[in-house]
Amino acid sequence: MGIEKGIRIGTRVVRSARALPSGDGIPVAPPLVQSVAFDYRSAAAQDEVFGNDRAGYVYGRYGTPTTAALEIALAELEGTAAATCFVSGMAAIAAFVDACAVAGGGRIVAQEDIYGQVRALFERWIRERGAKIIFVDATDQRKVEAALREAPTTLLYIEAMANPLLRITDVAALAKLAHTSGATLAVDATFASPVLLRPATLGADVVIHSLTKYVNGHGDVMAGSVAGSAEVAKAMRDRTILDGAYLPPHEAWLCIRGMRTLELRVRRQCESAQRVARHLASHGRHVRSQRRDEGGRLPIRRRAAARGVCDHARRSLQRGALPRDLLAPARGAGGTGAPRDQRGHAAFLGRHRRSRRHRC
Repeated sequence: MGIEKGIRIGTRVVRSARALPSGDGIPVAPPLVQSVAFDYRSAAAQDEVFGNDRAGYVYGRYGTPTTAALEIALAELEGTAAATCFVSGMAAIAAFVDACAVAGGGRIVAQEDIYGQVRALFERWIRERGAKIIFVDATDQRKVEAALREAPTTLLYIEAMANPLLRITDVAALAKLAHTSGATLAVDATFASPVLLRPATLGADVVIHSLTKYVNGHGDVMAGSVAGSAEVAKAMRDRTILDGAYLPPHEAWLCIRGMRTLELRVRRQCESAQRVARHLASHGRHVRSQRRDEGGRLPIRRRAAARGVCDHARRSLQRGALPRDLLAPARGAGGTGAPRDQRGHAAFLGRHRRSRRHRC
């Protein structure tokens, strides 16, 4: 539609190029819709969208076409009814766990060696909000079952592959335990990615990802997602609107672009990790690791390395916790480069070693 004659130049430049030229054909590459606001022919039509009486877009925090396209793609990958995207993995976790359990006073059984920042968040909720959260070894099904039986539980929260220790949980078995006790099972599957593991097909109710890692895969986006039922999506939509943590369209567009090569990248990373693991295992004597001492020096520390570096992953394969094509999980932030070390996790690892004697 053209702009009426007699309109001054200032108004013309503001109102120009609002509508794309009409024509057949669907873009092969999803377009980036960067607009914050969306115009309607009448206030009544806009009110219908605001009131959820009709589909549409009105304001960026309520949804954008580009972010919605990513959400549809993620739901299809995970095999869930819907998905919601957030500005980071931590934002996704905080929104879901709070909405599912903490806000309503529900009890949570959480994996003890989850990502350090998530554990810190849970511990802060315990201190500041009186949240009922207990931590348990999620690789020990008897301990999980006992924790679920102690008291009515709203949520069982686990990581498919723990960050950073990469301990592997049996999603299918834990789903049965959770549902038997009437709890929801939420699985952070970031380190497995949808290429290697789809928890919803194993009985998980909710699947969480830090899209920053493997889904985007290029180290230039922070994003997170919560995939689950339509009811979960509605609760997450309320959170993104009121908390303001909805993923902007440009970041969503980059995630869509990165998703195109997800399968190729993950399989290549697994192959490379397997080669490294086998090379280290062939030593037969020692693995060397560097860690700064209190004076900032970098002494070489040695620890015995068992020949079976991949034994833990093989045991997981045997009990069906992981697909057969995963022998050694790739470690890193999901970008194109490998991390030099894991100093960022030093504090968490120190606490974990003091709390229990852990062996892979």
